[in-house]
Amino acid sequence: MSKAKFITLWIILFIISICLGGTAGALLFPHSSEKVIILKPSPVPFTMVKSSNVNGVVTIIEFFDLQCPFSARNHLVLNELIRKNQANYKCFYLSYPLSIHEHAQSLAKAVIAADMQGKANELKSTIYRRQSLFTSTPDIEELTLLCAKECSLNVEKWAIDKNSEVVNLQLENEIQEGLRQKVSATPTTFINGYGVNGAQSLAVYEQIIEYLKNK
Repeated sequence: MSKAKFITLWIILFIISICLGGTAGALLFPHSSEKVIILKPSPVPFTMVKSSNVNGVVTIIEFFDLQCPFSARNHLVLNELIRKNQANYKCFYLSYPLSIHEHAQSLAKAVIAADMQGKANELKSTIYRRQSLFTSTPDIEELTLLCAKECSLNVEKWAIDKNSEVVNLQLENEIQEGLRQKVSATPTTFINGYGVNGAQSLAVYEQIIEYLKNK
């Protein structure tokens, strides 16, 4: 792509980002000569989590849907990103079940309940590995219970917690946070206050993080 075409593409994407709800302050990350990624700033401060990069720590906030295949892909990439240098990242994962996914809300409650035992990430990974089964099995509760057992959860406590008012309130707070941040699709990942839509590769996330360090 010629320089003139690249500049034209950049301008077009910037206009599109504004038309689709992008605000002043949006950044255009030149991922390659063929692709520009729009990084939109958080429209309002987060209320549930504190986003900051004090002492160089990068804050990552992901909104996910457990029945979304792109969220499943993003989960693997973020796990690998953090595994490479955990001390550099402060991570928060918020459920944002989409209405098009029949079981997304019940699965979100299952993960929040698992978090009460410190095993949210393990249960998420297990559910994502079996994701296709959640659209075909007639017994969602049994399949979710199987996933919980694989994670060595105290399933009696977990079963009570996932139907509790505490978990219902937590899920509602996470959904409301997503609405305040104008999340419209999953996954949406905020990196130091800038949101990027969709699943990205490890290389792209590393490049975005480096790019934002200079902004």
